[in-house]
Amino acid sequence: MLAFMQAFHIKQIMRRQLALMALLVFASVVQILYYYPQLPDVVASHFNASGMANGWQPKGAFFAIYGGVIALLVLVFSVPVFFMDRIPDSLINLPNKAYWLSPERKAETFAFINNQMLMFGNATLLFILVVFHLVIKENLAPRNLFSPSIMMPLLGIYILLSVIWTVRLVLRFRK
Repeated sequence: MLAFMQAFHIKQIMRRQLALMALLVFASVVQILYYYPQLPDVVASHFNASGMANGWQPKGAFFAIYGGVIALLVLVFSVPVFFMDRIPDSLINLPNKAYWLSPERKAETFAFINNQMLMFGNATLLFILVVFHLVIKENLAPRNLFSPSIMMPLLGIYILLSVIWTVRLVLRFRK
């Protein structure tokens, strides 16, 4: 009964993570549709360490890259969730694989991995959404938003979340 409750709880969390991913994708689409007509034909798209623009591109290419990055992230982090149970055990690399993929633990193991993938995917989508928003705002009214005082904390938070995510996975599946 406890295993069933845990599996149900993990599946609820996964549904929430998928809903959050859909919301983040929707926000990026709204962002693209709202800001595309407002930007000049050529936008600053690359910034040096001091926050000064040093690379430009047509806004169509800029938004195509933005949309492509969002689509790629959704594919990388959500598609495996739907196919995890079809992957042969021989292709899964886990410490103590026989234990974690035994019939009584396999569903819970996959649910945990899927949930973690979705959580990390959502963190990555949010990071990309914020970075592209800063680039867009910088192109609308230059305010040096890409200064180290803004970007370094953002990047630091994302790296910290990445480390926490990695440590959580390692601790969960340690021998």
